[in-house]
Amino acid sequence: MPHVSVDGTRIHYREHGDGPGSMVLLGGFISTHRWWQPLLDVLDPDRYTCYAIDLRGTGDSDPTDEGHTFARYLADLEAVVDAIGLERFAFVAHSMGAGVAMPYALAHPDRLSTLFLANPLSPRGTQHLTPAVVEAVNSMCGSEDGIRAIIAGGFVTPPADDGYLATLIGDGLGWGPAIYRGMMDEMGRYEITADLPRIQTPTLVLWGDGDTVIPFDGIASIYSGVPGCGLEVWHGVGHNTILEAPAKVAGLVDQFISEVG
Repeated sequence: MPHVSVDGTRIHYREHGDGPGSMVLLGGFISTHRWWQPLLDVLDPDRYTCYAIDLRGTGDSDPTDEGHTFARYLADLEAVVDAIGLERFAFVAHSMGAGVAMPYALAHPDRLSTLFLANPLSPRGTQHLTPAVVEAVNSMCGSEDGIRAIIAGGFVTPPADDGYLATLIGDGLGWGPAIYRGMMDEMGRYEITADLPRIQTPTLVLWGDGDTVIPFDGIASIYSGVPGCGLEVWHGVGHNTILEAPAKVAGLVDQFISEVG
């Protein structure tokens, strides 16, 4: 399993394919690199070399209760990209992962060919959530039933493979209190709205109209804030579009990269 050591903490990534085009994939809250497997299964391995990254303390990265902030995740990402030797790549981020992807695009416009945001975190984070909802989500930390409910709530049509769903739940349970509640606090403070007009990377946003996690006004803020941003709204899918419609997502990513190129 490939890792990059960042200040003594090993950050894991899953490499897939051996194509000339480089692609980095970064997932969301309670996820790991395994959330990307359905998409990796349908992306052309002769066209892309993909790197699905585990955030520190999650998946196959080293366990740690330290550094669970967007700033630290951004620094980890920078170190991983540099260590792999990626000079230019397409960035695909889902949900909370967009909270790292957008600052990366601001800091490194020369490194990104495209930015694809699937059901992305609002530029105002989770400030739309009431304190009662935040408390309820925090109470689900470490609870199998709670993690199952969070994941299931991201689908209009859940995966038919119960074994794969159990894997996702197990990964979510691996998000201990320091990571889980730390990132809930971080998302509650997140604010990047004023910086969006400085993003120079060709950007496409995808949202499913069954998404009960990210409000459409957050999606609209990114679409209207990023110059030249594109928007796809799909009917009948939820927050977890990368799992619910992986072949369709892969086709859209491929088309977007081709059009920009």
